[in-house]
Formats: sequence, structure tokens, C-alpha cells
Amino acid sequence: MNTMLSWDHLVVVRGSFAKKLIDLLKGALKADRVIPYL
Repeated sequence: MNTMLSWDHLVVVRGSFAKKLIDLLKGALKADRVIPYL
């Protein structure tokens, strides 16, 4: 399971690499600091 901690919420990413990448990019647009666990 991969998780991404963003500005005000925790996004839990399960599934395909494309889904993970999309959520990572969404988080980057919302937050000044994005911490991906890949």
C-alpha cells in the first residue's frame, strides 16, 4: 500500500501506477510539501 501525506489530508493509494501518479500530482498542486512513499 502506498500513501501520500499532503497539506491537510492523507491520500491512500491502492492499485495501478497511473492512479498513484495522478494522486501524487494532485497532492503536489495542493501542498507546498509532498512526501511520497513509493
